[in-house]
Amino acid sequence: MDTTIYTVGYRRWNTKNRMTKMIEALHAAEVTHLVDIRLFPCVYRHGFSKNAMPKDWHLQAQGGISDILEAAGIKYLWIPNLGNPEFHDPEMRVLRAHLTHWCRWPIQNGLTVLSTYVSNRDETVCLMCSCANENTCHRRLVAESLRDRQSMKRFNIHIEELKSQVARRV
Repeated sequence: MDTTIYTVGYRRWNTKNRMTKMIEALHAAEVTHLVDIRLFPCVYRHGFSKNAMPKDWHLQAQGGISDILEAAGIKYLWIPNLGNPEFHDPEMRVLRAHLTHWCRWPIQNGLTVLSTYVSNRDETVCLMCSCANENTCHRRLVAESLRDRQSMKRFNIHIEELKSQVARRV
């Protein structure tokens, strides 16, 4: 079985039209399920402004990304175990170490959930985080780890990054 997994970082679009542009790109690629792999999808994080207001791309009790995507016909799933525990480290040393040790770190549980989620669906899935650049973002490592894990089950995954309304093959 072959499938394509898309990846996207919402910061590639400016804040004014971020959700609109992301939904346009998801629809153009016929994505039906968005999997949020941010460690912190909510507005407040330690070290950031306490006055920060929730935005559309944040996970909220009402409104926010899950409700907006649902209204656009796209299902939303947050898997916090797939978040990058050291998102300020450009080399992603901690994440890479966690990916190499099976069954020892939470990311392995997250990959199991994602693997099951992808395997049991005919729909198109996109992994999302905040980084604009796929080459310096953990979503690429997560997608490649998923692909490697699924290839053992003869389930071939192709990875594509959403660039705008049109995706390109990586």
